[in-house]
Amino acid sequence: MPGSSNKTYSRPPLRPRPLSSRVTAVLASVARSFSKHPVLAAMAGAAAALVFAFLTVESTLRGVTNAILTGYAITTVALAAAATLLSRFAHREELLNHRKLRRLSRTDALTGLANWKSLDAALTAKWGIARRKGVPLSVILVDIDHFKRFNDTLGHEIGDDVLITVANCIAAIIAVTGGFVARYGGDEFGVVLGNRSPEKVLSVASTIRRRVQDLQIQTHGTRQGCLTVSVGCATCEPLHMSSADELKEAADLQLNEAKAAGRNRVRAATLSADAPAPTLEVSP
Repeated sequence: MPGSSNKTYSRPPLRPRPLSSRVTAVLASVARSFSKHPVLAAMAGAAAALVFAFLTVESTLRGVTNAILTGYAITTVALAAAATLLSRFAHREELLNHRKLRRLSRTDALTGLANWKSLDAALTAKWGIARRKGVPLSVILVDIDHFKRFNDTLGHEIGDDVLITVANCIAAIIAVTGGFVARYGGDEFGVVLGNRSPEKVLSVASTIRRRVQDLQIQTHGTRQGCLTVSVGCATCEPLHMSSADELKEAADLQLNEAKAAGRNRVRAATLSADAPAPTLEVSP
């Protein structure tokens, strides 16, 4: 029809009444039908009240149960997240502790220098590099003269202070010239130098001997009256030698010869596969 609207109207869907309301309404209707019978009406009313109370409690319990389940789910997720974070933290701590233990296992506890394990590892690594590049490699061994006598006379505490002082002195020199320094034994220190000429190695060794004597650490029963060191060093081209141990043994031999010659001196050798090792000596 003209002027008529095409709009359609629909009722919103009816929501079902709660079960408690429906049951209560039925029981209330039954109670009214028994209005002429007070006892039956009272019984019906009581039944309606009991059902309402039960359904109310049941509805409340269902809400509590849902709340508990929701809380349990949230708690489970939170605990899982916390467990993941704790696991990552524990793993990180384990890595840090492992690195710390590894560092400590390669460090001398008294002087803070690398220890003999680190020196051997550095020598092996630098040996491979020098062999591959065809450049020389050198080892310097430093031994404190008469340290046992000094230690026994003045005590281990002062002896430890002396070791630390000598270690710092050598480390300062190597920090300038380049190289790897370690405490190799009780009163012995080792240095690895890569790609240095024999003359440069001898110069570094002589500097170590002179600087330690210049510390003027007083001793008794020695010719100089102060702490000194003996130094042995050896240089070779790994391409012509069999192993790094051979180089280290050659430096140790030079050290022993320096001590046998009167101590407080440097002896150096250049190793060659074709010729005997010439020996140089620097004494005060």
